[in-house]
Amino acid sequence: MMAFQCDDDKQTLFGNNVQANLTAPADFSVGDTLWIRGQVSANVYDSELRDSVFDPSYEFSSQLSLSELVQVSPDRTNEIQISDALDRFRIINREGSSSAGRCSASELRILTELDQENNQYRYEIGLVPREAGEYILHFYSGTGIRNNDRNLDVLNAFNTGASNPSLTCRNCCSGFSLDVQATQSDFLFSVD
Repeated sequence: MMAFQCDDDKQTLFGNNVQANLTAPADFSVGDTLWIRGQVSANVYDSELRDSVFDPSYEFSSQLSLSELVQVSPDRTNEIQISDALDRFRIINREGSSSAGRCSASELRILTELDQENNQYRYEIGLVPREAGEYILHFYSGTGIRNNDRNLDVLNAFNTGASNPSLTCRNCCSGFSLDVQATQSDFLFSVD
């Protein structure tokens, strides 16, 4: 009988997903503020210790894409084309910080801030629209939306003839496509 130890057992830290809550109404006016408030436990799971621990160096963040719903695709009637829209909003960093993502025209990275009790990481970011339109916020993996109503009825303004249209980006996020019915990572809203 032979016993051996595997040297591949390395410490790995796993953080919980950031939970985001967005201002509830689907209808805004130019100049209103849509607030995004995110929070997550300050503890992470340490695979070596097999326990939750506080690690001040663990970086919690959210990444999102902000796009405008533009038109039904002339080629495929079950598709709505979307366009980069981050430049149509002023960003307010009340808690935490934000910076442009890989696609600076539509992607935003939001970093959390540790609260005074060292219990949670949080952020509070405001988006102030400068132009009217129908918009979608898409959160990438690592962030969940707490809102029960994600305002999918905003899609009703686009007559696609499909009960579950796809959204396809035609700008910076080339090749980006999602099924809004199948994901819980999208929040839609209108600006008048």
